[in-house]
Amino acid sequence: MSGQDGWDELLNEAQERLREQEEDDPNSELGDEMTPEPGAHFQGRWRGEGKMQTKGRGLIPVFLVWSRGDDEPGFLYAHSKLEEEVAAERPQVGDEVLILRGETKAFEKDGEQRTVYPYVLRKRECLDPLPELGEPGQDQSADEDALPF
Repeated sequence: MSGQDGWDELLNEAQERLREQEEDDPNSELGDEMTPEPGAHFQGRWRGEGKMQTKGRGLIPVFLVWSRGDDEPGFLYAHSKLEEEVAAERPQVGDEVLILRGETKAFEKDGEQRTVYPYVLRKRECLDPLPELGEPGQDQSADEDALPF
């Protein structure tokens, strides 16, 4: 074996596999996690609902957003109280949203520790054009063929 008893070869193989994983990331269109910390808030625009591929739990629901100011795509974990707020407020793609997270509450039920993440979601319509990324999964080719008038 060459170089450090073959470790260089293994390192090269591992680096190549890492590059492949980064290129094939099923979560790449989700963007960065933007779930606010307890007592903090998120401001931005609504992109809709999506799914995140996880290793242990398979596909899990997430909420898709663009951050305010820089229009970076991101996601929020779909905690149950946030799901309730989304169901009540029903934001539409492009709406401005403010999501306030309360302090995390722990309690015991049936001998098990449970956690609740309180949220409040407020929305308002926004008529500004959507950021270039568009809605996840949206076919952008139709826009390219559109006439400019």
